[in-house]
Amino acid sequence: MLPRLIKKYYPVKSFGVVLAIINNRNNFLIIKFKIMEKLVKVIEVIAASDKDFSDAARKAVEEASKTVKNIKSIYIKEMKASVENNQIVSYAVNAKISFEIER
Repeated sequence: MLPRLIKKYYPVKSFGVVLAIINNRNNFLIIKFKIMEKLVKVIEVIAASDKDFSDAARKAVEEASKTVKNIKSIYIKEMKASVENNQIVSYAVNAKISFEIER
């Protein structure tokens, strides 16, 4: 039904958003479309360290950077620590690493 209602279509690009202004019998309908400027992919990496959680996170990024370029952020989904004799012996993180894909 919508294509029959559209009389004129005015695309306007502003700040990464396209506004479609539809003129239907002097009633204006404004529709916003978000433009995908960048394509971002997310991978999940598990890394461990004997020092602390931040070192495990650093190792996750370091390992991912061997095969992935343009890393933009890391989100720590889960943290675990192994305990032996009432002492923490290792730290592990389950990290989500996001990176931009070039088109």
